[in-house]
Amino acid sequence: MRQEAKRIAKKCTKLPLRSSLPKNIKNIFTKDYKYKSLDQDTLRILLSYYNPLFKKKESIPNVQERLYLLNFLYQKKHYNNVINLCHYYILSSSGKNQNGNSEDLWFTELKYYLGALAKKNHWVVLDGKINFIIKRYSKSKPEAVEKLILSTLGKIFSSNDLSVRDALFRWCQWTTAFYGHCKFTKPNRHSKITKGLIYYINKIHMREKSSGPIICNALDWIKSTKSITLSNQLSTTLISILTQLELYKLAELVWNYKLNNQLNVVASDLTCILRIYRRLEKYSLVVTTYEQHPEIHTENQQFDYVLIAKAQLKDWSGLRAQFDALFGIGELPSLRHYGTVMYAIATEGDIESVDKLYVQLLHRGFKPDYAILQALLFAHYSVGDMNGCLSQYELFRKYSVKPSPSTIAIMLKVHMKISGIDGALKFLKRILDSDPDLIDEKHFSSLINMCSTTTNYLIAEELFHVMKDDYNLIPTSSSIASLMQVYIESKLYEKAQLLYSQYINSTEVGINRLRIYNKGLLLQIAMKSEIGYQAILNRIKSDHLKLNEESYFAILSYHIKLKKDYIVAEQLLMKLLENPMLQITSRHFNLLFKAYDYISNREGVFRLYKTMTSNGILLNSSILFYIIKSTFKIQLRSQKQLDQSIALVQHILGHASRGTLDIPIPFLHPSIVAWPMRMIARYDNPEKAFQLLNQYNKLFYKHDDYSANNKFVIMRSQLVIYATLEQWDTFGNLFDVYWQTILNYSSRPSATVPNLKANTLMKDLFYYKVRHLAATNSISELPKWLETLEEHGLVLDNTSWNEAVRYLFSNPNTISVGLKYVNSKLIHGFNIIHKLRLAKKHQNESGSGQITNWLLSKRQENPKSYVPTLYIKSDVYHELMELLDKYLNYVPDLESKVKNFAEQYPYFMKSYLLSKRTNVAHWEVIETKYKEQLQFIRSTKRILSKESW
Repeated sequence: MRQEAKRIAKKCTKLPLRSSLPKNIKNIFTKDYKYKSLDQDTLRILLSYYNPLFKKKESIPNVQERLYLLNFLYQKKHYNNVINLCHYYILSSSGKNQNGNSEDLWFTELKYYLGALAKKNHWVVLDGKINFIIKRYSKSKPEAVEKLILSTLGKIFSSNDLSVRDALFRWCQWTTAFYGHCKFTKPNRHSKITKGLIYYINKIHMREKSSGPIICNALDWIKSTKSITLSNQLSTTLISILTQLELYKLAELVWNYKLNNQLNVVASDLTCILRIYRRLEKYSLVVTTYEQHPEIHTENQQFDYVLIAKAQLKDWSGLRAQFDALFGIGELPSLRHYGTVMYAIATEGDIESVDKLYVQLLHRGFKPDYAILQALLFAHYSVGDMNGCLSQYELFRKYSVKPSPSTIAIMLKVHMKISGIDGALKFLKRILDSDPDLIDEKHFSSLINMCSTTTNYLIAEELFHVMKDDYNLIPTSSSIASLMQVYIESKLYEKAQLLYSQYINSTEVGINRLRIYNKGLLLQIAMKSEIGYQAILNRIKSDHLKLNEESYFAILSYHIKLKKDYIVAEQLLMKLLENPMLQITSRHFNLLFKAYDYISNREGVFRLYKTMTSNGILLNSSILFYIIKSTFKIQLRSQKQLDQSIALVQHILGHASRGTLDIPIPFLHPSIVAWPMRMIARYDNPEKAFQLLNQYNKLFYKHDDYSANNKFVIMRSQLVIYATLEQWDTFGNLFDVYWQTILNYSSRPSATVPNLKANTLMKDLFYYKVRHLAATNSISELPKWLETLEEHGLVLDNTSWNEAVRYLFSNPNTISVGLKYVNSKLIHGFNIIHKLRLAKKHQNESGSGQITNWLLSKRQENPKSYVPTLYIKSDVYHELMELLDKYLNYVPDLESKVKNFAEQYPYFMKSYLLSKRTNVAHWEVIETKYKEQLQFIRSTKRILSKESW
């Protein structure tokens, strides 16, 4: 019966045309007034027909028609008529019996009745009906009652007629009557009941300038006139919701209200306020507030915030001195002392000291608690010991200590680094199956963001929908922005724009919409839309939102990527450093470092580095890479040996591993040594290159069973070195490993779409593979390799293509393959380059200042246009012509072969046939037989259709 009720309710907007229904009534429903308001005369006709006082049998609506009638009148805002009809049809016993209404359908119809009462401000009647329904049906029909309560609360929250205190009180009263309480400390976990309240709180905040006092006054009114318990529980729920919405000042007001009114503070209240103080950078308050409430230290996240605060206060040296002093005065450190100090040492990357303290506390008979285990896990993570993290995480189970969401966040990153998104997804599923309360929206957001590194938008979408639909976690700006980033990285700009439009005006996003605006700015930059970029900036301004660090990251990106105005970008960056309210990081600087490296502005790179160090901004692997690269380039320019540059790399590696370099964690990306290795092997000594790699492995992979040698960036450098030394056997073996690694990644279960960021893994490398095939007399394998690379979406650089076609042309068995690739990929770029050169030559010879050539005019409008990335190099072009001449000299049927080539590869053959091939025997036959075709090609510089041959 319940399924039948749902089916009928779903069709309540489709009127079944009863044969007995008068035509004028049918027209009101279906034609005349379906999309417009009712006038009084028409309303009178409609109500007269359905007026129960007439008791005409033919006018009694069936179930589906009655639902349609109530919905029709409700949508037209005739609430009094809805109330009157409901009194007879769904409330009076005669009406119910007469229509055979089931309880399930009765609840569906009751929704319109209660909604109409709310719209007409009949609060006394509404309260009575809700309380009656809860008492009567909450045990037998809990799901239906819950939906009815939520629907009615939605009507109240969307109305502006009820005061804030009355609206909040009804939420408390009805929720408590049904659930037994109104304290919900995890709004996302109870999104059914909190979703409407979240919407309402956002609405109050956006509408009222003094929303804080209004909410506190409502709590005070509920406490003094209704119930202290309701006020206390509602306060806790509000603190949780306001913290989730990042309305920190409001949440702090409610927290202070609880303290000032001596209301009972619970663990979730403390967790939220510690998170708030951390976000507001009130680090001293984090520590003191935590210490003031020792009785509710039951949530592990609390200690996380305390440790973060102490790290920001940079009081570790004093803390360690205090810890050591305890031994001197005869008072041994407690378990809490150990946890705090171990975390302090872990942030410094001193894993040996952390392990020693752990052994010490075990010898003293302590059982490790959360703080100890979290410090151990963080210590191994901070030095890049991912395998060690797996072992440390098992200690939580061994000692029956429940991990925190922070623990899970670290482990998601660990699994991502060890086995990619597949490992992270498996770990997420394991936690969701065993303890879903440990997972919140931030974890999903982090995983979605990880998908941007592999451009796997399908998995990102699935995670977003699972979070929203299966676990009832409300998407906030965090997960929305993460999914937008995945779309941007995947070049799915329309999808990103659609997501932006869907959520930017959502009340659930609220004040956090700046995060989505910021991502929208980056989207417009990616689409090269200055108009769209400016429109979003204007919206931020009209919404009176204050630009933050992420906003300025987007603005810097605009000047660097879209305007190419590096001077303005650097001036803006210097100005931002003067603002104490902004936290400018290496991420902002990295934009300019990358741009300066691209245009070979080495002085600019060193200038930026000096600015960073003088302002105390932490470096990262990327920036250190640009500094190293610039040092090498300058030294190579002066034609000196590379000893100074090598010493710089060794110096950086040593200080980074010891934790004495200003970087976030004592670990560097392998690219730090990969690029220098190639330069050292090419210009100095290959042996020194491998020594540098060994030093890197010794310093940064001492806790792992494997080295950096299996990383793509390192394998690439090794392959280049082996090719340079012409150690082809070693090269071949390593290349097989490299290729198999690519195949392993592409065959993973998560590889549902191609990774756009992995499609360049053969760029600047396949050139050496071609030489390897040539050196081992295996050029016959080259066509298959090229076909396979295309199947896997891997792109090649121009040098690799030129080398490939050279060798394909040199072998009679593969020349047709070479012609195919030259014709489809390389000849067009060659033609554009030479057309531009010829046009410039004519322009200079004419002496006219006016550009008449179409191609030159387009190039002048946009200097970046018509710059081919693939083209035949001039020397290769002439070599290909000679190789084709040589090939044609030995074919048995010259005429047939030339015709066949001209039909299959028209663009390249057009260039080949522009001049008489004097080095081909019996070429006169071709000139005679195809005289007209050759004249057309040579006079028009155009190709001929197949039919013309």
